[in-house]
Amino acid sequence: HSADFSGPVPYLVQDLVTGGTLDQRLRQGPLPIPEALEVLLKVTAGIAHAHARGVLHRDLKPANVLFDAHGQPRIVDFGLALSTEERERLTQTGTILGSPAFMPPEQALGTKEVDERSDVYALAALGYALFTGQPPFQGEFNLAVLEQVISEPPPPPRSLRPGLSKPL
Repeated sequence: HSADFSGPVPYLVQDLVTGGTLDQRLRQGPLPIPEALEVLLKVTAGIAHAHARGVLHRDLKPANVLFDAHGQPRIVDFGLALSTEERERLTQTGTILGSPAFMPPEQALGTKEVDERSDVYALAALGYALFTGQPPFQGEFNLAVLEQVISEPPPPPRSLRPGLSKPL
């Protein structure tokens, strides 16, 4: 709602979002299908809104989806965001920024080909987590997860949730 970074104490005024994170909800397992679809559609609309205004999120994951007091999802943490005009400006060489389990291969490889499709990949990974209760790739170490992202397909969602329909 307001911000000032010029004074001795910079501040940012935002809504208080008290409904917890999607990450917290997923710790109890996958969401019921209708709820998962609703959350995914609303988060997708939020990312589309950002893209329409020239913003790439680059770190979409369950911990960055909060719920307000009415249970509506809010996308947060645009700390790695880039404008589409500066999409080729990446951080230091050799530095991987983002969350490996939800990161597209091109971002994991550190290429400069990060664009709206990278957020779309992260939306698909988020959907995978919503429907299965876990990210598409898991591992004890970030490098192991990055290797999977780059070189392996995720387990079929129906292997984790057998009743899941083929279209989902």
